[in-house]
Amino acid sequence: MNYFLLAVMGMWMWMCLLSPSGYAESPDAAAGFPAQAAVPQAVAQQPQTSEQAIGVAETLKTAQAKKDYLIQQAQMFYQSKQFQYCMDVAQHILAKIDTNSGEAKSLLSQAKEQLVSTAGGKVAEVKNSLLNSLGGQGKK
Repeated sequence: MNYFLLAVMGMWMWMCLLSPSGYAESPDAAAGFPAQAAVPQAVAQQPQTSEQAIGVAETLKTAQAKKDYLIQQAQMFYQSKQFQYCMDVAQHILAKIDTNSGEAKSLLSQAKEQLVSTAGGKVAEVKNSLLNSLGGQGKK
């Protein structure tokens, strides 16, 4: 049998036993090197509000990193139908980071349309509900 293959398999098994997760760690981590990208600890948790997302972005060093992070968060808020948070984040980008951001402008516009559409649907729903409940009482 190939001795090299045995040695590699033995090293892999040894790494699996020593890593807390039960899987081999990356070669850099196993060698004791720091992680490649220094990401703030708060980024590991998903922000629940636009204020939290903006707070995390403030810890990032460059304007580009802040913008990229906030665009990603605005997209996530949009996809989860949290249109007001999406709009807040997009407005922050345009006001404080990049006044010409096409991505932020697009997200702001799309979220605004969805918010208006959702609100219009709710108003019609309430109106119909009121008319139906009053309709039975007002007629003899």
